[in-house]
Amino acid sequence: MVIALVIAICFIYIEVVVNPIILNIAEAQVDSLGTTAVSDAIFEVINNENVSYNDLVTITYDDDNTVSSIVANMEKLNHLAREVSTKAQILLDEMADKTVKVNLGAFTGFEAFAQYGPKINLSLMPIGSVITTFDSIFETAGINQTKHSIYVDVNTMISVVLPTSTKKITFVTSALVCECVIVGKVPDISYL
Repeated sequence: MVIALVIAICFIYIEVVVNPIILNIAEAQVDSLGTTAVSDAIFEVINNENVSYNDLVTITYDDDNTVSSIVANMEKLNHLAREVSTKAQILLDEMADKTVKVNLGAFTGFEAFAQYGPKINLSLMPIGSVITTFDSIFETAGINQTKHSIYVDVNTMISVVLPTSTKKITFVTSALVCECVIVGKVPDISYL
């Protein structure tokens, strides 16, 4: 009975005290690895596709050379989103070969000791999903000038399965794809 009680107390201690510390350490490392993988995917796809503003957006002008509409090239945007998602997923899947390093002191359950002791490698089983979206932002850039920026946002969710527990980690990585300053017509100003 005493042995069963000691085992139960050990399991409760590990679950309540040790697991949160290990998961926080793992979360920080996985967040860093995941952000790097997604950033690499975005850079590689945008670099390979050689994307320019005119590839993604068509600006239509009126007869008096005033901007009448801005139309997104949905085919090209969807292609980029698919390529970024695919490449990011490949790089995230490669994280399975990586390990999370946790100091032995973390297993004591005291955060003060979490940075001490030899490092123990815990294997990752990253199970993730990637959703890619685009943001179109218009900002004032001067008198009758507007800066139009297009960003790619990669929403990533990774479930990290460690020997002691599982945790879902979500993060968003954004990168500027292209931007353009659109010059409008300067109004006539009469001075009195």
